Amino acid sequence: MQPSSPHRSLILLVGSALFLGACASGQPLVGAANPDKAGTVAATNSLQVSDIAIPAGAKLDTEKSLIMGANDKWLGRIVLKTDLPPVQVFNHFYNGMASFGWSPVTAVQAQTSIQTYQRGDRVALIQIEPSSLGGTMVSITVTSKQMNGQMNGQEAAKGK
Repeated sequence: MQPSSPHRSLILLVGSALFLGACASGQPLVGAANPDKAGTVAATNSLQVSDIAIPAGAKLDTEKSLIMGANDKWLGRIVLKTDLPPVQVFNHFYNGMASFGWSPVTAVQAQTSIQTYQRGDRVALIQIEPSSLGGTMVSITVTSKQMNGQMNGQEAAKGK
């Protein structure tokens, strides 16, 4: 007995996705050389992002990070773990992002600190918080800047 048409389509779709993913070529966005523990690698050695002030010794959480693109054209989220205290990490980004061409928009220093920057048509949001195991967790989200204050086409249509 053959699977029904919806099941066959689903199987073909999943199979095609797996096949295409396995055949993808090009350089990896994040290398996995010498991970020191599951899901983390040294950020400065493996991260192909050239426009963020990454603290020395920071470790990339590969399971929580999603990077699309490379160098200074990337979008997505980078999650880092560093042994530095949160205040030092806050100051590192606050003093270092301008040297990569980012203009500060806002900064709030608190238990969970937030910094926002703009560079061309992109915006970076940096969230800094103490890690429960010591050190600091950093989440850096870079996205395209919204035009004319509109979230997306659907919200623009609702407002008209």
